[in-house]
Amino acid sequence: MDDSSNKSDSKLTELTQRGFKSILTVGPRGIRGLFGWTFFDPANLVTITFMGTAALLAILSMRERGAADWYMPFGLYVALAAFLRGYFFSYYHGSSISRVTTLLVFILGTLATAALWEERVSAREVLRAGGVFTVSEAPGFHFAALLHIAASSAVFIHFLLPRHWLIKMTDQVVETTGLDRSLEKESAKILETRSPKAVRPDTQDDAQS
Repeated sequence: MDDSSNKSDSKLTELTQRGFKSILTVGPRGIRGLFGWTFFDPANLVTITFMGTAALLAILSMRERGAADWYMPFGLYVALAAFLRGYFFSYYHGSSISRVTTLLVFILGTLATAALWEERVSAREVLRAGGVFTVSEAPGFHFAALLHIAASSAVFIHFLLPRHWLIKMTDQVVETTGLDRSLEKESAKILETRSPKAVRPDTQDDAQS
C-alpha cells in the first residue's frame, strides 16, 4: 500500500515538474517565450512603444477629465497586446492563416480605438453622478489616435516586407544578445529530463530475481 502511494506521489511530482518546465520553455511558447527572439523584431519594438505611449495618453486624458472609469483602457490594451504578440509569433512560427487573422484583428481593433479616441477629443457635456458637467478639450486623445494609426501602419508594412530579410535581421539581434545560446542550453536540459533513462543490466537482473 505504501509502495503504491509512494509511486503515485513520485509520478505526480514528476508530471508537475515537467509541466512547469513546459510552461517556462525558452522559445516562442511559454512565459519566457514572451520575450524570446521574436520579441526583438524591430516592428514589434516600435509598435509596443507606440501603443504603450497611446495607452498612457488615453488614461491620463481620462483622469484629467475626472472619469470614474479611467482604468477601463487597461483591458483594451491588454487584448491588443495579445493579438500583437500573436501576430509576431505566427509570423515566425505559425501558419499563414493565423498570421493574417491576428494581423486583421489587431489592425481593425487599433483603428476602431483610434476613431473612438478621436471622437473624445473635443469638449462636451457628460453625465456624472452629480449631474451634467462640461469637460474641456483633451488633445491627448488626438495624439493617442495618431499613435494607433502609426502602430497599425508599422505592422502592416512589416507584413508586406520580405520575410527572409526580417528573419535574418532578427537572427542577428539574437546572436548579439546571446539568446540563441541560452535557448540551446535550456532545450538540452528539457530533452535530457524527458529522455528515458538507461537501465543497467545488473539492475534488471536484480529486479527479475
